[in-house]
Amino acid sequence: MQLLPNGNHNINQLTDIKNPQFNFAVGAPPIVFGDKTWESQLGYFGRINYAFRNKYLAEANLRYDGSSKFSSDLWWRWYPSFSAGWVISEEKFMDWGKPVLSFLKVRGSWGSIGDQTVPNTFYLPLMSSGLSTWIGGNGQKLPFVGTPQAIVQNITWQDIETKNLGIDIGLLKIKSI
Repeated sequence: MQLLPNGNHNINQLTDIKNPQFNFAVGAPPIVFGDKTWESQLGYFGRINYAFRNKYLAEANLRYDGSSKFSSDLWWRWYPSFSAGWVISEEKFMDWGKPVLSFLKVRGSWGSIGDQTVPNTFYLPLMSSGLSTWIGGNGQKLPFVGTPQAIVQNITWQDIETKNLGIDIGLLKIKSI
């Protein structure tokens, strides 16, 4: 490792664009850890909206989410959602209430989404590393590497489902001059 004029180390010699970590670098003080827990996520989504005569409303969404936190057969999941609404105040039979009831809509929705907020090491048999409290013959702390951690095979996306029913009401619409 090269020492820069300001006394810092030239870290650019340690980086690897394909696996960004500082793995067992040397220097003063020595860097004796590496991070194999980097992760990636990617998602695609699409939405379709439809309104017929400003009375009947529909929407459909579809997500396709990917996460490297799981085993390769669980990387990608589909998540749909749907909603519908009926603007009752636009119906002819509601004209009687227009002076007071300016807007009335009934709506409902259902959807699912995936939660992948789990540690990204469940499928990697990583070994801990660091500096021990033991001091070697040269007066420096000794580096150590532990045993591999157990791998958890049955962790997957958490599917979160939401449902919603509602009524939107607008009263006493005041017209501006």
